[in-house]
Amino acid sequence: MVFVSPQFWGTITGQLKIVFDRLFALGNKVGWQNICKKCVLLMTARGDDYSMALDFYSILTKYLGWTDLGAVLGAGKEAQAKAIGESIK
Repeated sequence: MVFVSPQFWGTITGQLKIVFDRLFALGNKVGWQNICKKCVLLMTARGDDYSMALDFYSILTKYLGWTDLGAVLGAGKEAQAKAIGESIK
């Protein structure tokens, strides 16, 4: 699963948070490992401090038991995003 969000107030947007909130009941019912197993975070922002967003993402992946395949943070990182995309099987 690829999570994509601009950074607002140092973390993910409210819209992406709503996605996680809506998935909560489904994940608890069928098991998070049955929904997805791997994920990637893509974000951009005006600044370069993604620490709060990365903390949120780290806690989320640990809670879900999903494998974090990496994060692409900031503009102009097309090669990094392509490398992560090619690694997903």
